[in-house]
Amino acid sequence: MNNNNWKNVFCFTVSQVVKGKNFMALSIGTALLLFAGLFGINVFVASMDKKNEDKSDAIQKVYYSGSQELPQMEDEFFQSVSEQTNITFEEVKEEEFDVDSINTKDENAIYVKGSIGEDGAWKLDIVYGEDSNVDNDMCEKFSEDCEVYIKQIKMGTLNLSQEQILLFNTPVLYDILEAGGNERSIGETMFKMFAPMIVCFVMYMMVIIYGQSITKVVIAEKTSKLMETMLTTAKPYDIIAGKILGMVCVALVQMSVWVGCGVGGFFLGDKVARGISDSYHNVIIDIGKVIQESSKDAFSVSTILCAVLAFCLGFIFFSVIAGWAASRLEKVEDLSGAITVFQVPVIISFLAAYMIPLQENAFLSRIIRFIPFTGAFCLPADCLIGSAKLWEGIIGIGILLAAIIVMIYITGKSYKKNVF
Repeated sequence: MNNNNWKNVFCFTVSQVVKGKNFMALSIGTALLLFAGLFGINVFVASMDKKNEDKSDAIQKVYYSGSQELPQMEDEFFQSVSEQTNITFEEVKEEEFDVDSINTKDENAIYVKGSIGEDGAWKLDIVYGEDSNVDNDMCEKFSEDCEVYIKQIKMGTLNLSQEQILLFNTPVLYDILEAGGNERSIGETMFKMFAPMIVCFVMYMMVIIYGQSITKVVIAEKTSKLMETMLTTAKPYDIIAGKILGMVCVALVQMSVWVGCGVGGFFLGDKVARGISDSYHNVIIDIGKVIQESSKDAFSVSTILCAVLAFCLGFIFFSVIAGWAASRLEKVEDLSGAITVFQVPVIISFLAAYMIPLQENAFLSRIIRFIPFTGAFCLPADCLIGSAKLWEGIIGIGILLAAIIVMIYITGKSYKKNVF
């Protein structure tokens, strides 16, 4: 393969794709959409938290009628709530209280009646006025707050000490230990469960979307007069390598821009959201901090480099497969058949790479890392999270690189055979 020839084809392919009518619009539009979407999600969540904060202050007065069965508990309950909130309570007799008068008494008031249900559970009936400032969501928030205090009072009736109550409310924590291995925490377990799934899905979507574009480019130019000119200066191997690598380069740069805009929107949105609501918490960032603290070995420079390189090579491998499927065709009308030939191994490999690790079979999970079709999906995540050792990652990357070279040779021969 002539270095200058394939580079010329590479540059020509990149320029043609970038100059395309919809390329820039799609790239910029998708980037802005990802930025705005992830930014907006954080701001929306913070706005809802702020709204709930405002709702918690909207109820200022509670009229309640006690139950004969639980008078002492109700007194303790309302006293406990009053100490923790700005709500004031006023006891009234049920027969003397007109629910409709809530609107005239106070626009920020509700009526609460305590009783014992048939199953012995303590029940609170909450009523708000039709024309008051209180709505159903505010009452639900009030009921959720009440539930916390009710549980505390119920435990108090059991004559438990403060230490026993704290012990009762303490969450259960666990660690997963491997004999002869390192301790694995909850955060690491969660990450090792979801990271492969996310990486596999991203790879699958990239291969399916860009693979179809590669098949269209290869078959389109095979049937054009431009091919005759190109073959006078470059060999089929140079043409197929330059075209596929050109499309891959554009795809990776485009995806990098999208990921960068999405990440930027996410973190900027998080910063703005924290200024909107004091109670706002970004669950993803919180989990990330836990993972970072508990998975120190999973994010070393070597594992990150292996993961990125394995991802890029895996994408190139399937892109060459797409080129091979298109190189076998002689007419544009047969393009749908080529896409099917390309997509079948992609789908099978994706399912195998995702399902086999779930079976917790260490032997099979290790084997699929060294098979190019499945390794393209599972090796990047396994390197990133430390499931694959460094030497396994290097061997897997070497196998992918060798497979790419072999497939480029096979695709070039198929390309030449079906051109002449």
